[in-house]
Amino acid sequence: MNKLLLGVLLLAGGTALHSCSDEWDDHYSDGGAGSVNATGISLWERLQSMEEYSSFVAKLEEHGYDALLKQNRAFTVYAPDNAAMSAYMPDGKYSERDAFLRNHIAYFSHPLSSYTDTTVTMMNEKVMRVRGSMLGTNQEQNIAFVDGQTNLPCRNGLLHGIQGILPYIPNLWEIIDAETTDYSKYVHLLDQYVLNEEESTVDSLNEAGQTVYLDSVLTYTNDNWRYVGELDTEDSSYVSLIMTDTAWAAAYRQIERSFLYYPELQAEDFYQENASDANKDSLARYKDAMIRQTILRTLTYRLPQVEQLLQDQYMPESDFISSVSGRRVPKEVLKTFLNRVSPDSVQEASNGRAYIVHSYDFANYDVVQDTITTEGENSSRMLRTTATGLTTSTARLNTDTLSYSKIGETLEELPNNVEYYVPGMINGKEEKHEVSGSEYLVVGGASTSAGVIMGVSDTYSGQYDVWVTFIPASMVSGVIDPKPASVMVTTQYSTVRNNSISFQNVRTGNFDIDPRAVTKVKVGTIDLGACFHGFLGSNEALYEDEEDVTGTDLMNKKYGVKLTIQNRSTNATEFDRNLYIDCIELVPHRGE
Repeated sequence: MNKLLLGVLLLAGGTALHSCSDEWDDHYSDGGAGSVNATGISLWERLQSMEEYSSFVAKLEEHGYDALLKQNRAFTVYAPDNAAMSAYMPDGKYSERDAFLRNHIAYFSHPLSSYTDTTVTMMNEKVMRVRGSMLGTNQEQNIAFVDGQTNLPCRNGLLHGIQGILPYIPNLWEIIDAETTDYSKYVHLLDQYVLNEEESTVDSLNEAGQTVYLDSVLTYTNDNWRYVGELDTEDSSYVSLIMTDTAWAAAYRQIERSFLYYPELQAEDFYQENASDANKDSLARYKDAMIRQTILRTLTYRLPQVEQLLQDQYMPESDFISSVSGRRVPKEVLKTFLNRVSPDSVQEASNGRAYIVHSYDFANYDVVQDTITTEGENSSRMLRTTATGLTTSTARLNTDTLSYSKIGETLEELPNNVEYYVPGMINGKEEKHEVSGSEYLVVGGASTSAGVIMGVSDTYSGQYDVWVTFIPASMVSGVIDPKPASVMVTTQYSTVRNNSISFQNVRTGNFDIDPRAVTKVKVGTIDLGACFHGFLGSNEALYEDEEDVTGTDLMNKKYGVKLTIQNRSTNATEFDRNLYIDCIELVPHRGE
C-alpha cells in the first residue's frame, strides 16, 4: 500500500512539474518556431564553437551574458562577425549592456527567410526592421546577414550572423541620462518597479493565501512621466527640451520668484523659534516640488504639433500650444526658443527629437501664472455682502455666448485706471464672451445699492492684471427695461514690505455697465508679494500651534486678493442698483 501511494504521489508530482514547465515554455516562446528545443546545444555553446564570432563572444562573456544564453528560454541572437567587431567603438554616453549587447539579442525565436518583412523588438526595447537579407532600423537598412550563417538552431533559440553592428538610437529618456546630471538625477527620484501580474507566472498560494510567483515580471515606471510624458516609450513621438545642469539651475532660480511664501516662514529665526524641523522641512519640500514640477510641465510637446508650429501651421486661431502635461505656453515664445537652439544641440531620438538647451528662455508669466478665474456664482469665494439686507443668488442664462460692449456707444468715459476689454477677431468673426456654465451671481434685493466682497485664491507671487466681467441687465430674467449701472471696484492685495506682509488697495472710481452687452473691464494691476498657491485652508497642515502666523486670514480662508465690487447707482429710475457678476480674472501681467 505504501509503495502504491508513493507511486501515485510521484506521478502527481511529475504531472505538476510538467504543467509548470509548459507554463514556463509558453511564457518565453512564441508557440511555434520559437519554442525552446530540449535537445541540442545552447546558443552560448554554438557561439563558442564558431571562431568567426570570437570577438562578440568575448564581449558577451565580459558582461556575464554567457549565463543568459545558457538558459532554457527562447532567444534570437544577431551576432556581428569579427570583421564587424573590429570597427566597433562603444559610445561612452550609453552602457554597453543596453546600447550593444541587448541591442543584438531578442526574446523568442525569429526565423529568417528571403521573404521576411517584419519587425523584431530587441531586449532593450529597440525595434529592428528585417527585410529579406537586410536589417536595421527603419532609417538605416544597411546590415547584411552572413551567407550560410542564418537560422542556426539551438536548444534555446536561433542564431543569425550579421556583417555589421546594429544601429542604436537612444530614446529621449536615455538621452536625459546621457546629457545631463542634475536634471537626470531629479527625474529618477521617482523611479519604481511595479509587479506586472498579467505577465508574471504564478506558482502557488502560500499558507497566508499570498500569491507566489515562479517568474515575477517587473514593469519600470516613473511618476514624473505625468509631467514630461512617457519618454522611454519607443512608439511615441515627442519633442523634449533637455536641460543642461546650467539651464536647470537657472530655471530653478527664475521660477522660484513665483513661489515666494510668507517672509515670516522664510526667516531662519522663525524656523528655529516657532516651528518644528518637520514643519520647516515639509514647507521646503512642498516649495521645491512645486518649482520643479512647474519647470517639468514646460519641457515636452507632441512632435507633430511642434513641426506644424515651426512651419507656421499650428492652429492659427490660437496663441498657445499645450505641453504634454497640459501647460499652455505662448506658441511664439516656444517657436523662438526652438529656433535659437544650435543644430549641433538637436538630436534625433527613437521616439522624437531632443533639444539640448543651455538656458531657460521662458518668462514666469508665460509658464507659471496662468489666468486665475473666480466664478461669481462660486459661493465659497464670496466673503460677504457690503450691507445688511442684501441677497445673493445664482442665475442661469439660456445662452453660452454673449456680445461684448461696443465702446463709446452707451457708456460714460472711464476713470484713468479702468480699461475696457476690446474683443478680437477669431476666424474672421468678432469674438464672443463665453459664459462658463451659463451661470452668474446676482446681488441685490435691498433699498441700498448692491455690493459684494469676493476672494481670489491659489495665486502665485508676481504681477497680475485684474479683470471683472458683468452680465448685461438685458439678459437677466425679469428685467423688462434694462438700465446701466455705475460701479466701483476696490482691489485689496498682499505685498511684502520690510520683511512682512501688508495690504495695498487699488480703487477704480465709478464706471458704467452696459445694460445690453457684456462689460469686461480691467480694474487694476497688482504685484502680489507672497504665493498663496496651495494654502486654501488653515495653517495646521504645515505649522504647529500657530493659528495664524501671517495675519492674512480673511474670513477663515487664505486669499491673496480680495475684491469689493460696489454698485454706486443712487437713482433707481435711471440706473440698475443690482449687480450681475460673471467672473473675476487675474491675468498674468506681460512683464517681470
